[in-house]
Parts: sequence; structure tokens; C-alpha cells
Amino acid sequence: MNTSPTISCDQFDEQAEDLALGHIDEPQRSQLLAHASTCPPCQSLLEGLGTVADRLLLLAPQLEPPAGFESRALARVNTTTTSGTARFRVSLWAAAAIALII
Repeated sequence: MNTSPTISCDQFDEQAEDLALGHIDEPQRSQLLAHASTCPPCQSLLEGLGTVADRLLLLAPQLEPPAGFESRALARVNTTTTSGTARFRVSLWAAAAIALII
């Protein structure tokens, strides 16, 4: 017996953009995908939005960080903090910054 709520096309349409961008969490994500798998118009909408999202990512410029950025950032993290908790917090920020640039 299927106990998950039924999603209408109107409800799907309201959330399709967020679904295509990956901003919907479970169990709502599974419910929306289940609806799209049985509804050709909603499936088409989702595929079209996914294509647009993929193309937008290709248009974004890919910039390399300035020469020496990574080594300077890591050196600063190692010399700026001495406390273990503060070092961990700064290391997370540095790792996040490097990941965004790469």
C-alpha cells in the first residue's frame, strides 16, 4: 500500500525549479520524482529545467585563483591560530574558500 501523499501537477509546477536545482529534501523529492515519472508533462518540464540549469553552469566563467593563493591561504591558517578549536574553524573556512575557487 502506498502511503505517500499524491502530488498534483500544480504542486509539482510550484516546486519544479527547486527540484531541478537540487534544493528539495526527502521525502518531498521522492514524491515529486514519482509524480514526474508517471506524468509526461511534468517530466518534460523537469527535463527542460534540468537542461537550462546545466547550460547556465557552462556559461559561468571558470577563473583560476591568483598564483600562490592556495599556499598563502594555507600558510596563513597555520600561523594565524594557535588554539585547536580556532584552528579547526579557520581551516574549515580556508577549505571552503579553496573548494569554491577550484
